[in-house]
Amino acid sequence: MDAGIDFSLFLLSLSIFVIAINFSWIAIFILSFRSNYRVPTIDRRLKIAQFKAVSVSSSSRVQQSVENVFGPSNGSGHLSNISLPFVSIIIPARNEEKNIKKCLLSILNQNYPNFEVLAIDDSSTDNTLRIINNIKENARDTLGSSNKLKVISLSSKPDGWTGKTWASHQGYLHAQGKILLFTDADTCF
Repeated sequence: MDAGIDFSLFLLSLSIFVIAINFSWIAIFILSFRSNYRVPTIDRRLKIAQFKAVSVSSSSRVQQSVENVFGPSNGSGHLSNISLPFVSIIIPARNEEKNIKKCLLSILNQNYPNFEVLAIDDSSTDNTLRIINNIKENARDTLGSSNKLKVISLSSKPDGWTGKTWASHQGYLHAQGKILLFTDADTCF
């Protein structure tokens, strides 16, 4: 008889527990549903209309917008007479021999006039550093100057630092720009 009472108490406890779990799930669902409707949303139709308006605008309007922000240009459509901030482009690279040349050349051949590139070799075991140095040497011939590209070679890192953060930090310490742009070595601009 005692075993029967214990079993019925067990079933009662189990059913109360299952009911409590179900009510908890229902409460979470109701809270999620309410919060979904309280969050502000973006009207997609408005964004699409703005995108169409921007894409239809003429290049003279774009040039006028640039001049409003940076001042008048020299009329040739280039940014050479505008006072633009100096930008430091920091590229930490480790074993990127397949990508680093394309990345560096795409950055060095841009038309933004006021920048430097800091290529940080993070203890690469492949030809990454050699490729970076070759690009720096050839920059004298193709760009007329190799001072846009600075090469930093790291051989070790302190305890507690991971490779990419240490390389990025070293780039930050050597950067001279007002704006810092960190990018990966496998990107192409």
